[in-house]
Amino acid sequence: MIEIKYPPRDEIEKCKKTVVEAAVMRKKIRRPGLKTVFHGCGSAGFISILIYALLWWLCMGLKNADPLSSGLAILGIYPLSYFSFSFLSIFSEEQSETVELKSALRFPYFYIVALRTLYASVAAVFMNLALMAAVFRHLNGVWSLCAAGTAFTVILALLSMKIYQKFGSSTAICALPALWAAVCALSAGSEKGAMIFNRFINIVPLAVHILVAAASIAGIILYVGKVETRYADC
Repeated sequence: MIEIKYPPRDEIEKCKKTVVEAAVMRKKIRRPGLKTVFHGCGSAGFISILIYALLWWLCMGLKNADPLSSGLAILGIYPLSYFSFSFLSIFSEEQSETVELKSALRFPYFYIVALRTLYASVAAVFMNLALMAAVFRHLNGVWSLCAAGTAFTVILALLSMKIYQKFGSSTAICALPALWAAVCALSAGSEKGAMIFNRFINIVPLAVHILVAAASIAGIILYVGKVETRYADC
């Protein structure tokens, strides 16, 4: 009779543990490409570009108006150029009833939304900067206005992401651009608002505006990084 020699029990347990760890170990999640992040956003992008062009066409009509009206109109339009795309892209996906399906895919839906928010807000910032440099470069305090607009765009984009994460509806994030437009409109129509705006743009040093803009961009990048890490560890 042949005697079979089995390995010691502790060695068997060690081999079992190695096999189990290899089976359940997940590779670190790879960041999806732009094609994945913006999949199905073609119509939303086209409509938002038309809205963007209309907003700036209306704003250019104020180029020769008083600095307060021009400045507040520009500051108001800065975030709206991003929100037009953000709302339309999420709204169109909700209408197609694919959100639940996308949430179950390899890249969780909110992770895709977070990346889209980051990319779209930064793209909106560069588009606005290019237009400002081309059309409004002679406006008083234009670079402070650019830096402030950049900061507000990114901060509001980050807030919209948090609101969407909490409520999961495109309707919820509509409150932010509506509130922002209302604040800018009310400021333009009040003496106190004009005084605050002039101090904010003309007295606060440009370096401070740039630092705040840089900090806001760093903040949204860090937030998306946390979202990425959270889903990678799931």
